[in-house]
Amino acid sequence: MTTSGPGTTARAALDNLCAVAAAERAEDPIGSGLFTARALAIEVPPPWGDSFYRSDPEGTLQQRASAIMTAYYERLFGDDSPVKDPFAEGYVGVFAIAPDSAWSDPAITRALLITRPAGPFRAFDIAEYHFPRDSERVLDLIRALIDEVPDYSAIEEFRVPHGAQRELFVCTHGQVDICCGKFGFPLYAEAHAQAKQEWVAQQTGTRVWRTSHFGGHRYAPTAWEMPSGYMWGFLEEASTRSVMSRDGDSTALLGKVRGSGGLRTPLQILDRVGFEEFGWAWLDFERSGTAEQAAPDEKRWHARLEYRAPDGSTGAYEGDVESWRELPAGSCGTDVTDTTYTVPEYHLTSLTRSSG
Repeated sequence: MTTSGPGTTARAALDNLCAVAAAERAEDPIGSGLFTARALAIEVPPPWGDSFYRSDPEGTLQQRASAIMTAYYERLFGDDSPVKDPFAEGYVGVFAIAPDSAWSDPAITRALLITRPAGPFRAFDIAEYHFPRDSERVLDLIRALIDEVPDYSAIEEFRVPHGAQRELFVCTHGQVDICCGKFGFPLYAEAHAQAKQEWVAQQTGTRVWRTSHFGGHRYAPTAWEMPSGYMWGFLEEASTRSVMSRDGDSTALLGKVRGSGGLRTPLQILDRVGFEEFGWAWLDFERSGTAEQAAPDEKRWHARLEYRAPDGSTGAYEGDVESWRELPAGSCGTDVTDTTYTVPEYHLTSLTRSSG
């Protein structure tokens, strides 16, 4: 005998959420970190509904900003583009952060410019800008962001000291994916309450932000921590506390590491080995590496990641990385067996360590 009703209907809907399906399959999110060259987080008051991504060069400030980015991506990915892999050197993009009563000023629009520095990677550079609310000058920052050689001198007058605080971006953009709203917002609320207590007491720590979509909704709740650049997935209250305080057993978080946005996908897999071995101290190591793809149409690489610790000691990890299974993906609320594309899950097939 089968039964149905509100409870079973709700359970079926929950089962069809991509993050629930991914967690039940014990998917490993490593390698899904967004390799990033430059990103811009701009305060945009919610709601971020259907019109959020609408592009209109003559429309609202948000729609004009979207028009600039749309034209940029059309040039990059158009048939006439001379660039084979537009993001070979890292993603360039813009996302929204919701103004926050704890650390925002209603008279200004804050923008956080996130840049991967040249050379071995340890952390992203963060520049902070404060524009008068609704100022069109924020568009000058976006235009500079997408230049082949960015020049931010025209908006230097709006730059302010960033300080020593860290930034935790939590995707809550349920309009793009239900999982980010359903699972992201409660996590944001918990993390924000913790951060606000520390901020009131110390005037420093971690600022926690609601953000628009930055990918990885199948691993919701997902967060991006700066300046380390580490992306996290499948977070819950205890693991988020560890991420914010950088303490606790790091090995318990290995299955929640999406990868460092400062490193290419194959190197992210080796990078997690370093996090497993050295714990939270690893985030202060300088890392650089190479990855040689087996063939253009194969998701297999031979990769080497070299590191230097703050005390000057050095070492390296070298191994073979491959996508060992392709997992069904689709929009939330659809049957996971009725999908039109897949996402890769990566793992190491060999690993050697060296030091000194």
